[in-house]
Amino acid sequence: MSGNSMVAAYAQNGHMEEARRILERMPEHSVVTWTALMVGLAKQSSVPGARSLFLEMPERNAASWNAIIQAYARGGYVEEAERFFQRMPQHSRSVVPWTAMVVAAARAGEMEDADEVFAKSPQLDEIAWSAMVSGCSLNGQAVRAVELFKAMDLEGLRIDAVALVSVIDACSIVASVAAESAHAIIRELELESVAVGNALINLYGKAGQPGRSKAVFDRMVATRNRLSWTGLLSAHAHSGLALECLELSRDMKLEGVAPDGVALMSVLSACSHAGMGGAAAEELDVAAREYGVAVAAEHLVCVADALGRAGEVAEACAVLERFGAGVVAWMSLLAACGRVGEEAVGRRAADRVVEMDPENAASAIAMCFWNEGSPRQRCKGDEELQCWQ
Repeated sequence: MSGNSMVAAYAQNGHMEEARRILERMPEHSVVTWTALMVGLAKQSSVPGARSLFLEMPERNAASWNAIIQAYARGGYVEEAERFFQRMPQHSRSVVPWTAMVVAAARAGEMEDADEVFAKSPQLDEIAWSAMVSGCSLNGQAVRAVELFKAMDLEGLRIDAVALVSVIDACSIVASVAAESAHAIIRELELESVAVGNALINLYGKAGQPGRSKAVFDRMVATRNRLSWTGLLSAHAHSGLALECLELSRDMKLEGVAPDGVALMSVLSACSHAGMGGAAAEELDVAAREYGVAVAAEHLVCVADALGRAGEVAEACAVLERFGAGVVAWMSLLAACGRVGEEAVGRRAADRVVEMDPENAASAIAMCFWNEGSPRQRCKGDEELQCWQ
């Protein structure tokens, strides 16, 4: 094997020190040898090493320039990549550096710069187009992402999973027929990876079509993961399907997928809106006790609300005490006590609110709405807060 080939082999596999030692032992160094090492450093996003080697090179070719620009671009150094790009000889500017600049700017969220390079480029490949679709989607330019995706399709460019996931995410923000177009392309090209499938589940869920989310999910038997389950739960919760959420939660556990905080929140939210307090409390207890889910403030607020809607304020109080709830959950319980006229539990909730947030007078004011016979409530120890009707 020649020296050039050995340097290239070691560099491409990330063995940069060995590649450098071989280069230094070689009697003659061609631009090909130097560039092979540069390409390896660029792939590893080793910016200092790439820059040092680039400046050390006695001569450079188009591949050398491509490598240094890609090194800076992959490292997120957009301005530095731009400076090298401007210094690059015009005759060396192929699709590679143009694409690298578009990708770097889009990934950094600098969409104006990405748009400028994208518009000026005489030639771009599908990687640049995908980067633009992704960048627009991630930076709140959903309409632009959809438009670019449509143009990409019309140009006859190969559409990859990155572009599909991005346009699906964009379609979940804006109503667009591009969602159907994207799904058709997925089926045609058999691009239903787990990332694409999860994105479709979320898209249809946000569009209020949990049935279509479930259809996508059912086709992902071999690839679905926890994100697939949480997306499906969210889709059904978004449509207020509490019973279906509870059934999916059971199926998820039976399949050996442990719930996380996101999945739990979807189930609790659906139960809350349906007034299924007992089911919400049980789901919380199982998730915490059997699966070690960290119970967050929003979980307890949701359970307090669910039990409060069902009039089960004593049970809500017990749950909040057991999990050490914060002031917002206790305020939720206090409001529920006001609705059902439960004074004893309401007093306990008000005490907790005052203990946690002494400056918050809303608790005592709220008590007046259900306890007209007690216009004065304790606050800050011996101090009293006057309530008014």
